Amino acid sequence: EMTHQEGHSWRLFIDYLDEIRSKINAGCLHLESWQVASYTLSLVFLVLYLLDLASSEKGVAERIRARIFHILRSLPWVRRRLNEDLARAKKEFEDELHSHDVTRDFYKFIPERGLERDEIRAEAESYRWMGRKRHELLSEKKTDGVVNEISSLFGGMNPRDAHCYPGCRKMESELVRMCVSLFHGGSQSMGVVVPSAGESLVVALSSARSLSNRNSVLHPTILASAAAAPALFHAAKLLGMRVKIVPSKKDGSLEAATLKRFITSETALIFLSAPNHSTGTCDPIDSIAKVALRYQIPLHVDCSLGGLILPFLELCDYHLSSFDFRLPGVSSISVDLSRFSQSPSSCALTLFRDEQTMKASVFPLVDWPGGLYSSPSLSDSLDGSAIASAWTTLLSTGKAGFIEITQTVVEATKKLATLLAEIDGITILGSADTVMVAFETDQPYDIYHIIEVMRSKGWPLHSLVSPPAARFTMSLPMARDAVIDAFLDDLDTTMVHLRNNPHLAENCATRAFHHLLTTAPDRWLVRELATERALAHYSIPLPPDNRKSLRTFSVEGRKISNNLIERRKDMVKD
Repeated sequence: EMTHQEGHSWRLFIDYLDEIRSKINAGCLHLESWQVASYTLSLVFLVLYLLDLASSEKGVAERIRARIFHILRSLPWVRRRLNEDLARAKKEFEDELHSHDVTRDFYKFIPERGLERDEIRAEAESYRWMGRKRHELLSEKKTDGVVNEISSLFGGMNPRDAHCYPGCRKMESELVRMCVSLFHGGSQSMGVVVPSAGESLVVALSSARSLSNRNSVLHPTILASAAAAPALFHAAKLLGMRVKIVPSKKDGSLEAATLKRFITSETALIFLSAPNHSTGTCDPIDSIAKVALRYQIPLHVDCSLGGLILPFLELCDYHLSSFDFRLPGVSSISVDLSRFSQSPSSCALTLFRDEQTMKASVFPLVDWPGGLYSSPSLSDSLDGSAIASAWTTLLSTGKAGFIEITQTVVEATKKLATLLAEIDGITILGSADTVMVAFETDQPYDIYHIIEVMRSKGWPLHSLVSPPAARFTMSLPMARDAVIDAFLDDLDTTMVHLRNNPHLAENCATRAFHHLLTTAPDRWLVRELATERALAHYSIPLPPDNRKSLRTFSVEGRKISNNLIERRKDMVKD
């Protein structure tokens, strides 16, 4: 029963509301009914706009800052200066991409008649060695012969057209089942084959978004580390999902306690990496899986970088916490079969714990004039030769072969990390437990100048921005003592040269570019630079010394330059 004091409090509150109502009515006496309705609706829309603004990915301050920069960019002299800077950056991107192309010859048109086999082979050989270290291609893959033989039998087949190509469909289904077993899936686990690792993330995110829509989530959000795969952010943008960056440790890995604080009612997916794309460190999937299971949030594990290395680590006596379907909280896994599986064709999978999770990724179209249509991925057709290539690789390599590959690659990664740590001025980032080594340098060494010089020597060294560092991803042809020694020799030579000539770093284009990435207040400029860099990939090189390109054809489709084949062969021999 309500006490006398509680009843008195309620009466005071009601009287207060009645007083407010009287004041509002008195203040609106001079207004007509339509005016009151208009003002009320305007107030409602204003509140809804402010709520939408508050829930937006971009805060109010960020939007105001972006608007100010937009106005500044519209000024004629500012726009002219920006166009000049972007044109100069575009030229630098193109020059960097074409730096290994000595002749600068370029096919712009289809020849009227086909070229001779020897001529095409000479061209292909010159392209094959362009800008690459020879050790990358000296190691012949043991499975190449049988893989090429089997994959050629299934060229032009589409396993999604099961009625026409039932054998190819069976091959795809067996490929999924073998990978499900490898990642300790159960009888209800399923999967889908896609052409690339990026699309495997699209499939996983599509499933998570569909599940969140059933719970009436307006803004499905993904919790991930900044070191996650770039394809995650691309896939999220395509699907209209938001990525919330959870603060991580210096090695890029997440912590369960930190991630838990970012979980909200709009969290649609927790995205973890094994390993991440920054330092090669694996997230603590076992502890975060417990959090995901407790809050009933789907958890995706990205194994695209580790490929088929991680499942065999424990068979090589390397300690690694559980990361697959043995953990009840893991709902999906993405795998890139083209990494370390020796499969020459690009092929990836998205694996799901159960049928219900995979059902959420399927797109059904029931009102199409062509009849019933459904697809679990963006690709409604697959290359049968790619499926056959991956299928043959798994069968011909076997578990024993993959254990040998894992042992070789991981030992080489650990050896490289150990030897790098012994060099004065170099500090290892992350754990280097799987396939990647990341390191930073102390003064007077500029890490970006080191990266630029090493890449000019043919080494696949890539840069990190936060913190400024370099990362090296191990591959099977490089996992040899002679190759590691050659890499360290080139690195030592580069560091000695930089130490003796510190002024060279001031003219380093890579250093200037990354400095702009971290310091530019207007992120529009950075996005434009990234766009220009992508477009430069398809640019046409200018012939050296402004000479006329030799890529000219007669009516018969033959090059006018008669000695081009000989020059190509000489380049390959050198």
